[in-house]
Amino acid sequence: MPVKKVNDHSAKIEAIFNASNHMIWSVDRDYNFTSFNDVFVKRMQERFREAPEPGENAVAFFERCMPGRGVKWTEYYGKVLGGDKVQTEELFKDISGKEHLEEVSMSPIEDDQGEVSEIAVLSQTVTFKRAAERKLKDQAAKINAIFDSTAMFIWTVDRSKRIVSYNRVFANQYFKLFGKEVSIGSSFIDGLSGALDSAGTQVLTDYFEKAFAGEKQQFEGVLHSKKGGKRWMETFLNPITPEKGVIKEVSCLSYDITDKKEIQEQMLESIREKEVLLQEVHHRVKNNLQVISSILNLQSSYVKDENSLSILRESQNRIKSMSFIHESLYQTGDFSGIEFSDYILSLVNNLIHSYSLVSSRINLDTKFEKVFLSLDQAIPCGLIVNELVSNALKYAFPDDGSGEILMTLKENKGKIALSISDDGVGLPATLDVENSDTLGLQLVYTLIDQLDANISLTSNKGTNYLITFDKQ
Repeated sequence: MPVKKVNDHSAKIEAIFNASNHMIWSVDRDYNFTSFNDVFVKRMQERFREAPEPGENAVAFFERCMPGRGVKWTEYYGKVLGGDKVQTEELFKDISGKEHLEEVSMSPIEDDQGEVSEIAVLSQTVTFKRAAERKLKDQAAKINAIFDSTAMFIWTVDRSKRIVSYNRVFANQYFKLFGKEVSIGSSFIDGLSGALDSAGTQVLTDYFEKAFAGEKQQFEGVLHSKKGGKRWMETFLNPITPEKGVIKEVSCLSYDITDKKEIQEQMLESIREKEVLLQEVHHRVKNNLQVISSILNLQSSYVKDENSLSILRESQNRIKSMSFIHESLYQTGDFSGIEFSDYILSLVNNLIHSYSLVSSRINLDTKFEKVFLSLDQAIPCGLIVNELVSNALKYAFPDDGSGEILMTLKENKGKIALSISDDGVGLPATLDVENSDTLGLQLVYTLIDQLDANISLTSNKGTNYLITFDKQ
C-alpha cells in the first residue's frame, strides 16, 4: 500500500478513535498502555485527577485510581490474552464519592502469526441508562402488582379482538364463567360464545370498533355463565394511543355490578309497590271527598234559605277543588306533582257548571303554559283559584250580565305567575279585601301566606288579581 494511503488510513482511524464518546484504550501482553483516546484521558482526569502515560502499566494505573481493583483487571486481561472476549460492568466511585457504572468490552488483537499481541478495550458509561432501567423495572413491578391485585377484570385486545394481556382476576373469572382457560392470542369475542346472543355480540363488536376509532366507551351488559347464571358487568374501553400511527390495542376494564343491579331492582320494585299504595290512597281520598260532596248536594235539597244554599255550594266547590287534585294524581301516577294548567281548567269549568251559567253569557279565556306544581303548592293554589273565580261568577256580572274571565299561567326561571281577571263591575270602593269578613277572601289570604306568595289587586275596569310565588 502506498505511503500516502497508509497515512490517510491512519489519520481516519485516529479521527474515529478520538471522535468516539466512549473510552478506548489498548494494552500489550505486559498490560502496558499502547494507546488511548482523548475521552479516556479526559474522564480519568475528571474522575480521579489522574492521566495515563503511554507505556505505563494499566493495572498499576487502575489500582492507583481505584484501590483494590488491580487484581480484577489482571484477571480480565489474562482471559483476553487466552483468546476470549470479555464483557462486564464495572461499578466504582470517583474521588468525590459519586458512583459510575461502565459497560466494558475487551477483545484480543492478533498479530500476523495469529498470536494475541494486544488487548483492545472499549468502555461506555451506562449509569443513567441503568438507573432509568431500574426505575422502569420498579414502575413495571408496581403496575403489575396493581394489575393483579385489583378486583376488576383487566385485559387488552388487538385490532383482531385477540387477547394480548390480562390480569389474574380476568383469568380466574373467565374460567368460572365459561369453564375454559384464557390464553394470549385467543379471540375475545369468540370466547364469549354462549354468554351473548347474536345481537349482544354485534353490540359488543360495535363498542370495540368505536374504541379503535379513538373513542372511549362505557357500557353495561349481561353475561350468561355456563351454569345458567346471569352476571351484570360494567365495562370501560380505552384506546391505547401510540405517539404516531394507528391505534393497535384497546385496554379493557370491567367489574361485576350484579349486586348493584339486584339492589336497584329491589328498590324499583319497592318504589312500584309504594306508588300503587299511594295511588290507592289518592283514589280513596278522592272517593271520600266525592262522598262528602254528594252528601252536601243531598243536604242542599232540604235547604230553602238562599244564604245557606250558597254556603253549601261554596263548601262543595272547595271539596271538589281538592278532589280534582287527587283524581289527577291517581290518573297520572306521578306523585311528585301535577300539570297545574289542566287541573285549573277542569276546576273553572266545573265552577261555571256549578253556578248554572251558560258559556254564551260568560266567556272563559285562558292562556296557560305547561306548569308542574307539587302537591303542597297545587292544593292551596287550586283553592285560591276556586275562591277568586267563584267571586267573579257570583258578583262581577250582576243582573244576568255577560262578560269575560281571563286567566293566565306562566313560569319564568322558577317563578310562577297566575293572573285571574274579569271585565265586570269591579269591587266596591269601600271593600278592604285583606281585612274582609267574608270567608272566601279570608281563606284566599290565609292560603297566600301558606304559599309564601305575593298578591296584587287592581279594580279599575273589572277586577284583576296577580299571584306570584317561587316554585318548589
